[in-house]
Amino acid sequence: MADATQGGAVPSAYNNTGGTLPDWLNKGDNAWQMTAATLVGMQSVPGLVILYGSVVKKKWAINSAFMAFYAFAAVLICWVIWAYKMSFGEKLIPIWGKAGTVWGYKTMQAQAMLPSTQTADVAMATPFYPLATMIYFQFVFAAICLILLAGALLGRMNFIAWMVFVPLWLTFSYSIGAFALWGGGCLFQWGVIDYSGGYVIHLSAGVAGFTAAFWVGPRLTKDRERFPPNNILLMLAGAGLLWLGWAGFNGGDPYSANIDSSIAVINTNICAAMSLLVWTVLDVIFFGKPSVIGAVQGMITGLVVITPAAGVVQGWAAMIMGIVAGSIPWYTMMVFHKRSWVLKQVDDTLGSVPSAYNNTGYPIPDWLNKGDNAWQMTAATLVGMQSVPGLVVLYGSIVKKKWAINSAFMAFYAFAAVLICWVIWAYKMSFGEKLIPIWGKAGTVWGYKTLQAQATLPATTTVDVPFAAPFYPMATMIYFQFVFAAITLILLAGSVLGRMNFIAWMLFVPLWVTFSYSIGAFSLWGGGFLFQWGVIDYSGGYVIHLSSGVAGFTSAYWVGPRLTTDRERFPPNNVLLMLAGAGLLWLGWAGFNGGDPYAANVDSSIAVINTNVCAAMSLLTWTILDVIFFGKPSVIGAVQGMITGLVCITPAAGVVQGWAAMIMGILSGSIPWYTMMIVHKRSRILRHVDDTLGVFHTHAVAGSLGGICTGLFAQRDLANYFVARYNEQGAFYGGHSGGRQFAKQLCGALFIIAWNLVVTSIILNVIRLVIPLRMSEENLLIGDDAVHGEEAYALWGDGEKYDITKHGTSEYDDTQHGLGSLNVRPHVPAPNSGPSAAPNVEL
Repeated sequence: MADATQGGAVPSAYNNTGGTLPDWLNKGDNAWQMTAATLVGMQSVPGLVILYGSVVKKKWAINSAFMAFYAFAAVLICWVIWAYKMSFGEKLIPIWGKAGTVWGYKTMQAQAMLPSTQTADVAMATPFYPLATMIYFQFVFAAICLILLAGALLGRMNFIAWMVFVPLWLTFSYSIGAFALWGGGCLFQWGVIDYSGGYVIHLSAGVAGFTAAFWVGPRLTKDRERFPPNNILLMLAGAGLLWLGWAGFNGGDPYSANIDSSIAVINTNICAAMSLLVWTVLDVIFFGKPSVIGAVQGMITGLVVITPAAGVVQGWAAMIMGIVAGSIPWYTMMVFHKRSWVLKQVDDTLGSVPSAYNNTGYPIPDWLNKGDNAWQMTAATLVGMQSVPGLVVLYGSIVKKKWAINSAFMAFYAFAAVLICWVIWAYKMSFGEKLIPIWGKAGTVWGYKTLQAQATLPATTTVDVPFAAPFYPMATMIYFQFVFAAITLILLAGSVLGRMNFIAWMLFVPLWVTFSYSIGAFSLWGGGFLFQWGVIDYSGGYVIHLSSGVAGFTSAYWVGPRLTTDRERFPPNNVLLMLAGAGLLWLGWAGFNGGDPYAANVDSSIAVINTNVCAAMSLLTWTILDVIFFGKPSVIGAVQGMITGLVCITPAAGVVQGWAAMIMGILSGSIPWYTMMIVHKRSRILRHVDDTLGVFHTHAVAGSLGGICTGLFAQRDLANYFVARYNEQGAFYGGHSGGRQFAKQLCGALFIIAWNLVVTSIILNVIRLVIPLRMSEENLLIGDDAVHGEEAYALWGDGEKYDITKHGTSEYDDTQHGLGSLNVRPHVPAPNSGPSAAPNVEL
């Protein structure tokens, strides 16, 4: 539900007069601009640092990561001493600003301005935040440009030469492009459009990187011939930060949390998703296998192509640009590169207002609340990061090594595929005008008139409240609701990891989001019959977690089990990476539950603290039960407890008190623990269905538990912030309305369970008429290499000498590992030496 505060009204908290708050300061703009800058910074550190360190051969991992890490620091020092003013200061010549420092407090606390940007049509840019924010924002763009350039030189450039190169190129190349196109130089005055760096950053980094690769020279021949990524899971983590950080990259360039920033964010994601899908489809058509490295390349080309146009094109144009971005660069890399003498010669390693709150007049309408818009875009990005890279990394590391790439890629693909379905038809089916009581009318949401209009949920009118109309653009609402739809499919995937046919998964995703997710979303959130009745699902305990848990369990039944050897032993291949993914999942839940009041209001703050209280209590409860009954605290158990706590509080986060959140944490850490550890082993049906990650327990059980607890503990005053019916409360508080709410919650759960059970079964049985749901036995034995032709880890690299004290030895190791040069013969087991001659090798 939308915040009840009138958008045009400015409460006392926004009164920027007196004290240290100048009249020009807009806190919403400043908050979003600092958030956007931080997101772009995270694209570089740790995003590109870990992407570079993992996408190269192991022997170059540290060098490649350090080139990016060093550049980030070096650029900032140059930036504040001379380079910022050369890029955005007063004009020296038509392509260059006057050099100067920007480190004094008077400079930093003054209102931001770009003094050379005045034209015949517009006054100079003066955003409503301090110059310190502008300096920080522009720095992260300069830094990522150098880091992108470095991608062409990995694996051979002298690091000392790189240390010298960074400040020189920043001074004599980047600052020229930035001033000419952004800072008020000749191209800016002429009207050349480079919205967020297609020319200033990507074209310049690409051309300079290619030129630098020519002069630096190639890698060793054996490195050019074989340069496998040493850790594809870490590569995907970096790629995920790159993708979701692009919300700041393009969303921050209007210099305001305005309508244009919202449009830029949704267009960015549309183009990236479409480009990823196109690249993947081309890989399947021409090479017979979907490649996760290819998917990352497609994602990047989509992000780059939309960058100069993100806020100035319509959604359908962004989709067309995605098709172009996923096909033309694919052709130049896969076909043209092999035919061009020049491209083969040059070794490009990676292809690499007067008052700030006066919301009147165009382009800032009266209804726009920049604080709400800034928080909603931030919350959406946090939820997106739960999926990419959060669940991508968690799935890739919690499974057996042979399924690492396949599991991560299922999540990565679903994120992109859902967005394309979302803007073409599924958003309106979930949140549009009512078609029937459980479904909205399908339609597109990619035209600029739709995206820039005030967000509305037209079917949410009830006898007590008008329809929801948050104080930000529809583009923000579409983006926010998309990340929830995407994570639902990704959670569902956890039930079928390690055996589902990837092509079948590609078909399943659009069908399930259309015929299952949209039904639950409209019924409970979009104005359908459960919404009208007053069933409370604050942020997706039913719509997301119960539906993904039931649908996942149903899918596991129809797809069939993993190999017996995989079911008997399925150890995580990287527990530390699993914890990294779990951490992103936990902290991202601040956006998950904190964004659902559709405003940065009191209720959003309550939801965030309740979310963390419940998750922490659930983790502790699960861990204590592990110690009591198994004698050891399990980190995997702790992650499961964390997840069940987050899931349980989700339907209730903003409508219960803190003590109730703690009680829910105890219940979510014990009841799902009991169903997973005790009931599962005793139940024939639970043992028969191979639910790989136990999604039934962590999401279906915990989600339904949370919904039922909402019916017990919902507090009336808090519920009035959110619920479609006034003065509803949980059974704990007594009265007729309390018992009624509890019954409503039970009925809502039963509807979601029944719908997902039936519809998921129908979808899968239709798909298996076209293609098998389960992989072949041969592929199941081999895993990633058979399905994708890629390996998660390539940790033994050229250039590393064997050290028995570090690497140990194995009687089953028949490789030399560098021992030949030392004239040492590795141990080889004698023939017919018993069981050791036929080891049980873990794939």
